[in-house]
Amino acid sequence: MSSPACCRSASGSTSALSEHLAHLTAAGYVTQHRGVRDSRSRLWLAPTPEGTRAYAEHVQALQQIITSDASCPGQAAHEQVRER
Repeated sequence: MSSPACCRSASGSTSALSEHLAHLTAAGYVTQHRGVRDSRSRLWLAPTPEGTRAYAEHVQALQQIITSDASCPGQAAHEQVRER
C-alpha cells in the first residue's frame, strides 16, 4: 500500500489498521515485509494467492447479493425509489 495516510483514514486509526493487518496475516491473506526506505521504517504488504482467492470470492458474493431479487426483503420498495 503506497499511502499510509490513506490506509489510516480508511481504518480509523493506526492501531485499528495494525489489528486488521494482524488478522489478515494470521489468516494467510497477506504477507508483510518490514524495512527501511529513505531513513524511515516501512511496511510493505502483498496479497497471498489464498488472499486473492478469498477477496475474489467475497466480491462475487457481494455481486450476487446486489443482483439477487430475493436477497433483500422489500426489494420492490427499493426499486420504486430508484425509479423516481
